[in-house]
Formats: sequence, structure tokens, C-alpha cells
Amino acid sequence: MNKVMTTALLVVALGLGWLLGSQTGGGGDSDATDARVVSLQEENARLRRALGERGPTLDPGAGLQGTGPVPGAGTGTTGSGGAEPAKGTPEEVTEFDIATFDHPDKAFRAFLAYADTMLKRGPEGHLALLETINETFAEKPGERIVEQLLGDEDQAVRYMYPLIRFALNHDAQIVDMTETIFKTMAENPQRFRELDDDPLEMFTEGVAVMLPGMVDAKRLERFRGYAVAMLETPEDSQPRSVQRQRRDIQRAMESWAPPVSTEEALQRLRDGNLKPEEAASLLRRLGPEDVRGLDLDALVGPLLERDGWRVMTLISRLRPDPGSMAKLDARFLRAATSGSQHPQMVRTWLHWTGRRSWDKSRDFIEAGLQAGTVKTNGHFLMAAMGMRPPPDDEWIDWAERTYEFDDTTRLFLKRRRER
Repeated sequence: MNKVMTTALLVVALGLGWLLGSQTGGGGDSDATDARVVSLQEENARLRRALGERGPTLDPGAGLQGTGPVPGAGTGTTGSGGAEPAKGTPEEVTEFDIATFDHPDKAFRAFLAYADTMLKRGPEGHLALLETINETFAEKPGERIVEQLLGDEDQAVRYMYPLIRFALNHDAQIVDMTETIFKTMAENPQRFRELDDDPLEMFTEGVAVMLPGMVDAKRLERFRGYAVAMLETPEDSQPRSVQRQRRDIQRAMESWAPPVSTEEALQRLRDGNLKPEEAASLLRRLGPEDVRGLDLDALVGPLLERDGWRVMTLISRLRPDPGSMAKLDARFLRAATSGSQHPQMVRTWLHWTGRRSWDKSRDFIEAGLQAGTVKTNGHFLMAAMGMRPPPDDEWIDWAERTYEFDDTTRLFLKRRRER
């Protein structure tokens, strides 16, 4: 069984369980006037009753806290590896090591008992549980052992039901754990420097979008503060595992925004005092005809300069007027010639802004070469070569004589001449 499947099982527990859970979130108040929330609460109550009635027959051999017989126990089908799966009692399991098990049902029960203990311990317990998830499901040898224990996907699927039930019974604590993770990414991202990105993704992609149905407005605003702080932190000061959450967090923030009319969105954009992420979220609700007269550079330019991937498609869809486009181009050029943009971004920016041929992109590329450095000039030259049709040989020879390029670009040009 591959890592995608084992991670999917955890997403079910931490995601689908939330979707079916009540609006708790550790202090969130339900709005009785909201028919949708009332309906979800009623459905949640029905599901809890159904799960309570049927759970023991579907749990693989035991209740969720690790009590009851294990299939094969006492029959010689389990080895000594699962005899004492964790230290402590089933109510207080403080350690979990997948390598000590040779029966998946025992490992499964022990893991849930351990998760129950850690969820009750607050932030340090949350981080310990996250690290254990990482060691067990995302890194070797844990990942390999899980695959050996569970076998194929058909065998693993039988654990989904009790995972959902576990999440339903711990929904408020899982909200707390999610807040711990968001706060840590914002305030101490290096805490996650040894983590794979998949365990974090379960929270930033799998469950964060459900927060509006789980917490009240005040707590959601606190989550938003963590998310903005994390996105405003320079990428190079974040470990790779946190860097790879940025897009998911941006999408989650957009899902947290309450529904607004076109008129309301425009008024907020005109009033100003919005962070670029907030402005981008509002702009995604509008069309090109709605944004005429808005200063797109002032609204989302800082985001383009800092993390262009997140707004390029938005800018393309809104089709800025020539004045706004000139400002956005200037901002992008500053970022690209400083080396803060990925090399591929130059060509991507031209692609999304409708300049895919040499005649349409020439002015922009030459401006980049004039303002660039040995390190960045190659980005613009390679973007020019990728146009369809590309520049002629005379222009390429002129660029090679006029500007300095790094060794990689020089080697490319040399090989091109030798063809």
C-alpha cells in the first residue's frame, strides 16, 4: 500500500470526521438562526446515534480505546511484537512505535489510544502526535512497516469507519490541534524542519477549509491571523515542509471569507486597508468588468512580488487595463531582476498575460535584460527562446554580445551555435 493511501486514511479521520461533526471547535457558538448550521447539527446527532449503535461491530476487533479481543489473539496468528503495544494503560498511552507490532488491529487500536492521550495534553501533545504521524506514515521505516501490516487498499479501507467515529468523538480537540499547527507555522516554523509535508497537508488542505462550520467568527479570525503571518514570512526562512503549505493556506483563507455581494466586495476594495491576501480573495469573486478603475497593483502587487504563483491566474482573468498592467510589469521586473522569483516565473508571467510570441514579449524581456544581473539575465533570455515564434538569430547574437550571462546560459548558447 502506498503513502497516498495511508495518508488518505488519516485525512478521513481528521477531515471527513470534522465535516460530519457538530459546530464545536472549543468554544464556538452555534447560530440558531442559520438553517444550514441547524441542519448540520441535526444530521450530526443522527450520525452520532448511528455510530454509537453500530460501532462495536465494525471496529476491527475492539472498541476505539484499545479494549477487547484482537482477531487472532491467542491463536498463534500474532507474534510477540504486539503483546505490549505501548506504555501506560489504554486510557493513558504515552508512546507509539509502529515497529513493535506485527498485527494491524493491535497497531490501529494502540495508535488511536495514543492519539486520544496526546489530543488531551494540549499544544505539546498536539506536536508530539504530529511528529508520530510523520514517523509512522510519511518516513521510513514507519511507512514501509505500515504498508506491510495493512497490505493492499482493500484491507486498509476497513479501518475508515472507526477512524471517522474517532474523529467525531474528538472534533473539538482536533480543532485545537489544528490551531496549534497553524500557530507554530506562523511563529516557530523551524519546529517543523524535520517533517515531511504530507502530515501538515492533512490540516492545511484536508481540514482547514471546514473551519467556518466548526468555529465561531472570533476564533476563525485568530486562524486568519496565523495564516496571514505564515504567508507574509519570507519563504527562505521557512522549512520546506511549511513552504509547501502556502498555496493550501491561501485557498483555505479564501474559503473562510463570508459570502459577499459584488457591491460589497467592490466597496471593501475601494475603501482599502486590506492585506493583499484579503484583496485577492475578494477579487476572485469579481469579473473583468467589475474591476475597472481599481488599482490592481496596489491591491495585489505586493503578493505578485512576493509569491507570484498565487495571483498570476487571477490577474490574467481580470485582464488589467494598460495602466495597471504597466505597474504590475514594473513590480514583477523588480522581483525577477532581484532574483527573488523562480526562473520559470518570467515565461509564466508572459504566458498568463497574453504575451506568448516574440513580438508581444520583446519589450518586457529587453527591459528585464537591461535591469538584470549575470544571475538573472539567463531567465529572460530563456524566456525569449521559449516564445512561439522565438526571436531571430540576429537578436540572439546581439543579446549575447550585449549582456553578461552565467556559465549555464553561456554553455547553452555555445551548443546552440554548434548545431
